[in-house]
Amino acid sequence: MMTYKQLLASVGILTLTVFGLATANWIYNPERASAWIAAIVFMPIVLVVISIIERARPLETYSTEKHTYFTRSVLIACLMIVGSLTMRLLNVLEILEITMIERITGLALGALLIFMGNLTPKLLGPISEMKCDAETTQSLKRFTGISFVTAGIGYMLAWIALPVERANSVAMTICLAAVILVVARCLWAFRTQGTGPSNLSPD
Repeated sequence: MMTYKQLLASVGILTLTVFGLATANWIYNPERASAWIAAIVFMPIVLVVISIIERARPLETYSTEKHTYFTRSVLIACLMIVGSLTMRLLNVLEILEITMIERITGLALGALLIFMGNLTPKLLGPISEMKCDAETTQSLKRFTGISFVTAGIGYMLAWIALPVERANSVAMTICLAAVILVVARCLWAFRTQGTGPSNLSPD
């Protein structure tokens, strides 16, 4: 697992990268200065939040699943900012068209959904604390994983095959449908086992 120092170093490198890209964007496209400033300010905030979390509860004390989810989520968020700034700079330099940027962003979000589909089921352990039996818990994990992976694939296909003006609405509909299905499946499990939130034990 990635240690706190390794995470801090990785985010530090990404922060310097963001500073460089945001500055370059600012030089070539000063009209959007507020967006570049926001990116520059955001990265140090991430470093501060990581430090606060580490002081409150060291990363080494987290379970493997929660540790992996936290570190990967932080790195993916930072990488998405780097990717966005890079594509914006390429657009300003007339190397990449805006429609291509939108498609690449859509593909990246679809890939993120697939990542969530692979990781989220591992974080559903607390469901067992809600007194769902082992079979139901496993079923929920499997359903959640399949739903998000399928949504991610559909999201990516929408951005690959459809016109840009239609791709976003179709992709978001697919994503929303997956979320609704997962929530409905969880609520059905709680209802059939009589383990709604009101029946949870205080501990």
